[in-house]
Amino acid sequence: MKRRRIERTIMAWTAYTLLMAAAVYGFLAIHVRIFKETGLSYCMLDCMHKLEAPWDYGLWYLPVTAGYVLMRRRTHPYAGFVVKYQRTEEAWTAQAKELAVRSALCSVIYGVICSLFSWMSACEIMNWGRENSLFFQANESVYGKGALVVFFMFFLLNYVKTFLAVLVLVLLESWRGALIQGYILLGAVIVMEWCFADVPVFLNRFSIAYGNFKSPWTIWLLAGAGGILIGAAYLAGRMIWKDKEFYE
Repeated sequence: MKRRRIERTIMAWTAYTLLMAAAVYGFLAIHVRIFKETGLSYCMLDCMHKLEAPWDYGLWYLPVTAGYVLMRRRTHPYAGFVVKYQRTEEAWTAQAKELAVRSALCSVIYGVICSLFSWMSACEIMNWGRENSLFFQANESVYGKGALVVFFMFFLLNYVKTFLAVLVLVLLESWRGALIQGYILLGAVIVMEWCFADVPVFLNRFSIAYGNFKSPWTIWLLAGAGGILIGAAYLAGRMIWKDKEFYE
């Protein structure tokens, strides 16, 4: 029985990885073709930034990942909480920890795939320190630091968006009793940021956008804000679950 469970888990993660790889390859091929047709000087970091766009990230990665993480969560019956936990808020904490781990795994998989395909698609890792770069076109200044910070923030902010989206979905489910409200809210945010890219709220805000590196502290403040939002969502969940009964 345990061996079969392990095999199913391996197959599920393999399928998820292959789906993400196929989607990233397709989306990135479109972006690279546009880069070449317009004669823009692009690098690996530009490719990774393009894969954060709401029409790529929001319409594929985030909904699929949220659904996958929540599907895996539902393999653990709520009835087991009665035996293992004495208080309902402890059950929420355990659930949040599980979601955090699964969100981290999905974020790492997606980040590695994006990095690998972006590296294969570009001639250089970074050109943000030159005036013929896309970074200079956006900010009218060059980026004076190395690529390591950008890589780190790509992975970190990807995790922030993933975990926060999943946590809010589960939070709304606990409050309203269904996931549909959460998916409607998530869809509305994605469409809004797709149509109004100049009004960053979530996807366009927590990203390695050129403007977020214009000041050396902006990107770090965004990461801190993401952590605060995650903490607020977790505490709201504890308050909701504190008043719940098991089997509710």
